[in-house]
Amino acid sequence: YLNDYEPKDLVELDSEYVAPTCDHPQLRKVAAEALVKMIKDAKKEGMYLLLNSGYRSYEEQEKIYQETEQKYGGAYAAEYVATPGASEHQTGLGIDMTSQSVVDKQRLVFGDTTEYKWVVENCAKYGFIVRFTEGTDGITGISHEPWHLRYVGKKVAKEIKDQNWMLEEYCLYKNVIPKFKKD
Repeated sequence: YLNDYEPKDLVELDSEYVAPTCDHPQLRKVAAEALVKMIKDAKKEGMYLLLNSGYRSYEEQEKIYQETEQKYGGAYAAEYVATPGASEHQTGLGIDMTSQSVVDKQRLVFGDTTEYKWVVENCAKYGFIVRFTEGTDGITGISHEPWHLRYVGKKVAKEIKDQNWMLEEYCLYKNVIPKFKKD
């Protein structure tokens, strides 16, 4: 676990791309640029996507984990919240999405929106994967989170989508282990 890792190329997204309740509007530059392009292209098709959470520090993830544990218990926290130091949000490449329909309370959760279906179909074109899909918690260790995307780059995202793999399977089958490196 890396409690002191912070990407050096974090950028803040303009408010038009960010949900009003988002406390974490930063991403690594490459992910931010890809996300803005995806949001703009989705809008052309009548889909209104928003960033709900981006980069979170170790301390912020620790706070979220502890609050979830206190509110719902340890088993729930372990299943639904990444351990501090192991969250993809700390890389600046993990994002939580939402849609204007959820913000406007027309829909309860992002996974029940037409925007989510659009994201599943199209996110790989922009270098993103839906990170935790239905029935893959035995592989990922995390329950289904339709809102959580991970930037991996277009080539990797396309291969993961085409093969119907999780990121862990990609790493295993390609013999690639992502490395954190100090920028």
